[in-house]
Amino acid sequence: MKEYQKHHIIPECYLTNFTEDGKGIWVYDKKNGKTFQQSVSNIFFIKDFYRINEEDIPDSLKGEVNPLTLEKDYFANEIESNYNDFLISLIPRIDELIDNDIRNACLPDIRIV
Repeated sequence: MKEYQKHHIIPECYLTNFTEDGKGIWVYDKKNGKTFQQSVSNIFFIKDFYRINEEDIPDSLKGEVNPLTLEKDYFANEIESNYNDFLISLIPRIDELIDNDIRNACLPDIRIV
């Protein structure tokens, strides 16, 4: 299994909401002045950004702490999955605000644990 290496600083589940096809988003490359479509998995990431350096893990925890625990166990499995659920429930409410009188719209009661 391939290790997590692309650590997104903006979650992919958020970026997907700006795509036309659920996959690609329009980006602008300042170096060459070109605009093009890019997969959300290939933007707004820093390689191994959340990786814990092996030498920073105390010897007593070497077998217990995975260097990718922040990226994989915390952000991917906990934060982003809850954030994605929140976005899925929020987007229809935003459409309701746009289509109707703002006073009649009701935001969902969501608790993020």
